[in-house]
Amino acid sequence: MNILLVEDDVAYRTAITKVFESQGWTVVGVDRADAALAAIAKQKFDAAVCDFILPASDGSTLFGKIQEAAPELADRLLFVTGWAGDTKARKLLEHTGRPVMEKPVDLADLIAAVKKLGT
Repeated sequence: MNILLVEDDVAYRTAITKVFESQGWTVVGVDRADAALAAIAKQKFDAAVCDFILPASDGSTLFGKIQEAAPELADRLLFVTGWAGDTKARKLLEHTGRPVMEKPVDLADLIAAVKKLGT
């Protein structure tokens, strides 16, 4: 499976990349929304895992742009966030209709969720 991982925290992105690679998956990790959109323009992904709070953007805005650029990927996107309790963030997350996992994620649950997205 080919996964797009959008996460601005380098340590977290590195750790999740290693977990996904241990599953035999290929991971393209980026730290910003514009980098995610550039990656989507270059290649096809089976699923995407996206932090909700990103530099100069939020996951809801990025999700809207992914819906335009790659609607099939928008349907296979999972948000992860440490801000799930924030009222504004929760409303934006709910607006996307996509699944959300709260950080720190349980790795087994994350793997299962991504497998489900990729099928």
